[in-house]
Amino acid sequence: MSATVTALDHLLSVFGTHTRVEQLEEFLRTVSGHHTELAEHLRGQLDAGGFTHAHSLITPAGARQLATIHDASAADAIAMADSIAQALNPDTEEDQ
Repeated sequence: MSATVTALDHLLSVFGTHTRVEQLEEFLRTVSGHHTELAEHLRGQLDAGGFTHAHSLITPAGARQLATIHDASAADAIAMADSIAQALNPDTEEDQ
C-alpha cells in the first residue's frame, strides 16, 4: 500500500524542518511586499510625469510594463506563501 505524499511532506523533504518551511512562507510574503512597493513606486513616478526626460533610462511604457511584471511577481509570491500556509495548517479553510 502506498502512502499519499502531502504538500507538507514535499516541503519538508526539500527544506528539512517546519521552521525552514515557515521561514519560506514569511520570506515569500516579504518578497511580495517588495514587488508591490516597486510597482507602486513606478506608478507614482508615472503619475508625477516621470520617465519623460530626454535621458531617462526607461520610457513611460517601459515603466508601466515593469509595474505590471512586479504586480505579477507579487501575486505569484503570495500564492506560493498561501499554499505553504495551507500545507502547514491543513485544517484551516481559506475564504475565497
